[in-house]
Amino acid sequence: MELCQLTRELNAIFETQITLEMVAYLIYLIRLFRYIYIHVTANDNYVSSLIDWINIYFWVSLYITMFFGLNYMCESVSAKVNLYVILKI
Repeated sequence: MELCQLTRELNAIFETQITLEMVAYLIYLIRLFRYIYIHVTANDNYVSSLIDWINIYFWVSLYITMFFGLNYMCESVSAKVNLYVILKI
């Protein structure tokens, strides 16, 4: 019961922060994909340097990893709390 109460308090404290963080990661990814689209469809300078593409891949993989990492942490805590509630009842 104590774990449920602690989870509710943490949810009340960090609910807005976690939601905004998830939205920010999605916005960053959308902006990066838009940059890739503009970079690829530009007819005047189609050939770009390798460093630009490495930089793009780095940022895309970083934000995707952070997005899924945060999602995994939230899901694992939720699953543990649900298991605890089932076992406690």
